[in-house]
Amino acid sequence: MEIISTIFKSFGSIAAYRNAAYNWKWKAVLYFIIVTLISSAGTSIMVSKAFENFYENSLKPAMPKLENVEIKDGKIKTPGGTDIELKSKDGKTFAVVTEKYVDANKLGGLVFAFENDRFTAYQNGRETSFRFEDIGDLDPGGEKLLSLFPKVDEVIWAVIPAVAFTMVLIMNLMYVGLLSVAAIILSASLMPSLGAARCIKIAMISITPPIIINTLLMAAVSEVMPDYIYALISGGIIWFVISGMRKQEIQDGETA
Repeated sequence: MEIISTIFKSFGSIAAYRNAAYNWKWKAVLYFIIVTLISSAGTSIMVSKAFENFYENSLKPAMPKLENVEIKDGKIKTPGGTDIELKSKDGKTFAVVTEKYVDANKLGGLVFAFENDRFTAYQNGRETSFRFEDIGDLDPGGEKLLSLFPKVDEVIWAVIPAVAFTMVLIMNLMYVGLLSVAAIILSASLMPSLGAARCIKIAMISITPPIIINTLLMAAVSEVMPDYIYALISGGIIWFVISGMRKQEIQDGETA
């Protein structure tokens, strides 16, 4: 219960930060995992909405064209060797299935392509590919291309959450690392007695407010908070907390 209450108190309770910094050990790890789960939930919701929209409006209507496409001897085989363009409801080509290689520059707006011996995904001008021969359980005598497509429910409820949690975990670790450095530098001048370990715990809790705000934004309007706003919120909280703890330390010394 203390961990959950700290999530809400992370928006400005110096007492909550002090308690965590001085008293938490394993609770700090559990807190970080819970906050990361909250953060990844927002990412999952946003990505799932985009995927469902893409599936319903683009992929699902085009899938009948892929019924007779095979992967044989590690290469795409289309009926009659013809190229297949998959178009969304608005008529834009979003994918190509071909026995040749694709020149993405000639086909703007591609999301992915099944080309010759590989699958290629396109995003922000970058290409990511893997070869069909690297898929170990393909039948060398021929396998339907549609058999490679995961079920929609599996993507939404398993693949997207797992990928989102992994990505958010890495990002949160990076944020905590950078904010910990800032907290250690600040405490060196304001409150040297705080120490590095306590600064790390303060930094870890300080990412909670922007995470909650960002999660609500992603879930509600599919918008992501800019990194500099994220840093300003967490950095401001760290300054507020350490300054407040220092004032309290001075007051305790005067009354002792």
